[in-house]
Amino acid sequence: MTTGLPVQPHNASAYGAGVKGKLQWLADARRYLLAVGQELHRRGFTDAYNVVRTCKGGDAVPGEVTGRWFRPGAERGVYLMLFQWSGFADGICRRDGVRVLARWTEREVPRRHTATGPNMYFNPSHAPCDLTRGVLQVLERSLEVGE
Repeated sequence: MTTGLPVQPHNASAYGAGVKGKLQWLADARRYLLAVGQELHRRGFTDAYNVVRTCKGGDAVPGEVTGRWFRPGAERGVYLMLFQWSGFADGICRRDGVRVLARWTEREVPRRHTATGPNMYFNPSHAPCDLTRGVLQVLERSLEVGE
């Protein structure tokens, strides 16, 4: 994928886009995060723990796609969530409300709180390689602290 995520013509919930439109949004979002994951893999995030998940949510919400990527043996990794925000436009998201939440995260361990870094937001209009570069520029120091 060499371009950003396609712009949604309307709210991607089942009410706004219909079930078919919502499923298409989730498929597009998943494909985009998988492409970001390939870029992270090229930069050493090759741990077998890496995963991309899709959550459809209910009819009233568009759902979301999340991913976690770690370097082998690292305590901290990258967490990304692609979602559509129906609230006010704040300059971070696109006109359709779609944005990427990024933060560092610890590995999940049963019966232990998983620490995470502060939420940072990115515009998914950029190609996956450009988004990856921007996310890593912001998170790299925090990822090194956890190692």
